[in-house]
Amino acid sequence: MIALLMVGHFAFPQTIEGLVIDQIDESPLIGANLKIPYLNLQTVADQEGKFKFDKVPPGTYIMTASFVGFKPLQQKNIWVKNGKVTFVTFELEQSSRELDEVTIQSSSIEQVSSIQITEEKTNRLAGTYFDPARLATTSANATVTNDQNNAISVRGLPPSLNSWRIEGLEIVNPNHLTGAGIFNDQPAGTSGGVNILSAQVLDQSQFLYGHMNSNYTNASAGVFDMKMRNGYSGDHQFTAQASFIGFDLSAEGPLTSKQKASYLVNYRYSFTGLLANMGVDFGGEKIGFQDLSATVNLPLKKGADLKFFTFGGVSFNDFEHKTLEESEIEKDRKDIFYDGKMGAVGAVYDQPIGKKTVFTLKSAYSRSFDERKESFYDDTNLQDSLFNTRFEYEILANRIKLFHHLGNHSLEYGQTVNLYTRKENLLTSYSIRNFFKHEYYSTFLTWNWNIFKNFDLELGSSYNTLRYDRSERTQNKNESWVEPRIKADYKINKISFSIGTGIYNSTLTPGFLTINDNFQRAFNSNYRATSRSFSSIGYNLDRLAFSLEAFNYNYFDQDFKSNGVSFKANYTTPLIYSNVEATLFKAERISKDIYPYDIEQSYSFLLGKKWNYDNSRTLSINTRGIYQGGMYPEASNGFYRNNIETQDRLTPYVRLDLRIQWIRHRPKATTSWSLDIQNVTNRKNEAFEYLDSFTNQKETQYQLGMIPILAYRVEF
Repeated sequence: MIALLMVGHFAFPQTIEGLVIDQIDESPLIGANLKIPYLNLQTVADQEGKFKFDKVPPGTYIMTASFVGFKPLQQKNIWVKNGKVTFVTFELEQSSRELDEVTIQSSSIEQVSSIQITEEKTNRLAGTYFDPARLATTSANATVTNDQNNAISVRGLPPSLNSWRIEGLEIVNPNHLTGAGIFNDQPAGTSGGVNILSAQVLDQSQFLYGHMNSNYTNASAGVFDMKMRNGYSGDHQFTAQASFIGFDLSAEGPLTSKQKASYLVNYRYSFTGLLANMGVDFGGEKIGFQDLSATVNLPLKKGADLKFFTFGGVSFNDFEHKTLEESEIEKDRKDIFYDGKMGAVGAVYDQPIGKKTVFTLKSAYSRSFDERKESFYDDTNLQDSLFNTRFEYEILANRIKLFHHLGNHSLEYGQTVNLYTRKENLLTSYSIRNFFKHEYYSTFLTWNWNIFKNFDLELGSSYNTLRYDRSERTQNKNESWVEPRIKADYKINKISFSIGTGIYNSTLTPGFLTINDNFQRAFNSNYRATSRSFSSIGYNLDRLAFSLEAFNYNYFDQDFKSNGVSFKANYTTPLIYSNVEATLFKAERISKDIYPYDIEQSYSFLLGKKWNYDNSRTLSINTRGIYQGGMYPEASNGFYRNNIETQDRLTPYVRLDLRIQWIRHRPKATTSWSLDIQNVTNRKNEAFEYLDSFTNQKETQYQLGMIPILAYRVEF
């Protein structure tokens, strides 16, 4: 899916600057050809590989770069704004065939089984709120399980099987308010109310849910593959935004006037947190969060590059019990105080070795802390019981990798070493403390072979080992396994075919827990063995593109599977954008008659249009629609309940979102007003059912109603 919502010519032309370099040694490609097809603009790279486009009107564009002896490259969603220089880097891959320069035809659809995550898309599409996970739900393949959080079910798989990566390294759950929308309000392992990583700090990120090469180990469902972008090294640029979600401040620029080193920093403080500090609550609840993200990029000698990154946030959600007369449900008789913290820090070092090899070393440490205190009050307003939980989770992720370009072959191999630590405490009428520590080792290799001009073969495998500490060895043995994978791609004219299969495994996340009636927690550190098969066909015209994919997931160890088909169609003109998707599947757990995420069908559409006025103003309207089959009420986000067992589904999930944006292009700044309305029709979508101890009957918990978000944004 490619956004090509290009605006007309404006009175305040902007500049696109960039660099074209060899992917291996980062040497400049002098004379490389750069094009913006829809503006009919073309230029070439100078002696330093640099290029520049002047008189570029604000808008969103596709750019192509090509050079003799290298594979042409296309970049999508290049967002040009008044008051800011847009910087684009093209890293071209060497080709084994001597080809004349070619211009890639603009495609209108994303790679099959992936969702591109960009700042431009989160700013344009309705109901995303700059959240990478909520952006992923614009696809029918990533379904909403409860819109109070950003948990995603990939084609009927549990959200707890998803994982998060930053710069290719596994991290703990990077979300605020991890108990939002979860049965019993217990922290989830992969989701939350708001993501700590705003899309404003991300670059070339994606959500993968289909075939993945052997570099992606310890992953069996969806993978959020996040990359933090470098700041612009030319001059200082700033962004400020105020909305009903919060206040964002962002700055980027050069560290010094003589170096190419740059920085990027983004701070966010929630609007609800500000109101909570003023004594204002929402339905008796006080909610707030704040976070900080930053990167520093240091270009070194001989093409080497060193990048540091960090991000973290804190959040809270407090609820005080009501009087007996005011109480309507079980929650009204409780005090609930939640406190969450998460942080990560890491570095990436890249060093070219000659013209054919790149050496990469990266490391990241991440930690999360979630504490929830719950007190229940009896009819005399005295504390009757308590249920307190505290979870601490740490990951130290390390990776070393070598990439070789060998003519029409490329080879990528390396080693991953991850250390996991979990501390879990429960205090009720009794106390439970658990400590788990294990090590994960993976040696991986991926071989790509361009057999013919239009035929590519990818072969890969990894050898993985999971080692437990001494406290666990009495119950678990160290485990080792192999994950072979294969994928073939064939293109002829405007038609592309792809087929792939492989074995995928992952250790269980902290969010995949079982709670029985006595609140005893059953922990399992064993990995999940999965076979996955995919086949797809795509067809691209100038403005219309579509793809059809068949898929199969089979989890050997956990007795559930999912198989089905997915269809995607996209139509784009310079001022109109549309996308329609449909996914039909059957997900089941063999040991149970019903399976909560077997919604069987999921549909989505996106439709947007822009109007330009007076060469300096733009009005855009974007709509988004979702229809999903109803979930079974047996479970909510991985927490299985024995007190409610029914064959009846919840009602289908239906939602319509609307985003209206008014943009003003000024000589040195771009300002905008936007109104984002989630669930325009205020439909009451069912979330889950539970047995309420106060009413002594089954109650239904509903998802969010209509949520209007007004925002003002300025970039300069």
